Amino acid sequence: MLEFTSSRERANSALKRLWKPLVFLSVILGFSTLLPINVGRPNFFGSFTLCSFAPVATLGMFILALTVYAFINKRKRLLYGNVALLLLIVGFTGFWVYDAKIPIDSIEMNITNVSFWIGEDPHWIEGPANTSSIFFNVTLHNPTDRDIPAFHSENHAMQINDKSIGLVDILDIDIQLQTPLKAHSMITWPEMWVVFEQKYADPDVWAALLSKNFTFTITGVLVMRYYWGGTPSSVPEYERRQYSGIWASKPYSLSYTFEG
Repeated sequence: MLEFTSSRERANSALKRLWKPLVFLSVILGFSTLLPINVGRPNFFGSFTLCSFAPVATLGMFILALTVYAFINKRKRLLYGNVALLLLIVGFTGFWVYDAKIPIDSIEMNITNVSFWIGEDPHWIEGPANTSSIFFNVTLHNPTDRDIPAFHSENHAMQINDKSIGLVDILDIDIQLQTPLKAHSMITWPEMWVVFEQKYADPDVWAALLSKNFTFTITGVLVMRYYWGGTPSSVPEYERRQYSGIWASKPYSLSYTFEG
């Protein structure tokens, strides 16, 4: 009994010495989740920050700091309230992981039916010009036993041999799935393409296209959005995004290699 009491006293003594650094560290970690650093996934507000789980993670770290303070200073009501909030955040996190994160992370994507053209286009917008076009489909597969809620793609970009192709004249690589992706099902998003002109392209990119030996890559983010109340469904998707947040997201990168 004396040994147990002594161990408990040592633990309390250590906690009393360390509680201020623990509170300080929790607050710093909370603020760090909001640093504007792109980790590939947008947070719940649609911004790119160090932690894609912000601001829930931010709130959790602040409550943890307050919980340590309440425990050391024997503020029982504050302690019980904070513990309840922490349990609520843990419960919400578990629900979010099951309901959104696991389903959208399970989506499998591939490029199919790829075709490529390069040459002079006599009917170009500003008159005859050297242009290049890449056409392709994207397949999306749900390998799970659950339907995946509706989602769409955002933040598109395209590279040739890991270099930006420059100014794009026509880019149509949007994925807009309005209904759930059924369990164990596969759909094809057809007729996606990118068209660009030589004078706006990186010289190294154009040389690679002429050689017909290159790898093209498209990147983006699949997102499930939630919309604030009162947003008309008739408003175009790109305009409705300012009235919404992001429930879950998945960065993707798809590549295809031409060997001329």
